[in-house]
Amino acid sequence: MSLYIVLAGTTGVGKSTLTQKLASRYRFHSFYENLDDNPYLADYYAGQGKEICFEMQVYFLGQRVAQQREVERMVHQGTNVIHDRSIYEDFHIFAQHQYNLGYISDRQFENYRRLFFTVTDLLHQPDLIIYLHGSTERLREQIQMRGRDYEQSIDLNYLSQINELYQDWLQRLQDGPTTIPLLPVDVCQTDLHGLDFEAFCSEFEAKIEAIQGPRIPILAGRGL
Repeated sequence: MSLYIVLAGTTGVGKSTLTQKLASRYRFHSFYENLDDNPYLADYYAGQGKEICFEMQVYFLGQRVAQQREVERMVHQGTNVIHDRSIYEDFHIFAQHQYNLGYISDRQFENYRRLFFTVTDLLHQPDLIIYLHGSTERLREQIQMRGRDYEQSIDLNYLSQINELYQDWLQRLQDGPTTIPLLPVDVCQTDLHGLDFEAFCSEFEAKIEAIQGPRIPILAGRGL
């Protein structure tokens, strides 16, 4: 049985780096966000959110649907996949945030919501969500360190609001009817790039074993 693993978390939390490490260790096929050629992000972070927000969210959704089709194809062919941010975060976190700010109108939000659920109701849901989270101060530090020009204007208030939406979404997943297992990781308390990585991998493997049973195909020949 192939696996579909998602890494969730806000900007700067370390999803891409952990995706790379897990893909290499366990021989997953990895998928990443494609942000560098997005025609809206620079204008959005420069303060034009109200003018372009709905278009930007629809653009993101179109990108993710196209990527999700490839994810679905590989999973159905028996390939284990790990995904740096999922399509689900587009609605539950980012579109919701724009709506809360008043950048998306009631009518636009309802149109987006209906489109989103029409698409996602047909998808293969993740077998495990790894949720990376950290303080807004830590996130801001990591954003500054990686140096993407269009991200340097992100402020702590924005990161705090996004963090709260993630916490609310993950709480709904835990309390609701979903059966998707969750693996939350506080990046302020866990050094995923150093001493704590092996302990994290043991916890990750335990989660996978609970999904697949004691004989775990993805761990065979991992080269440890």
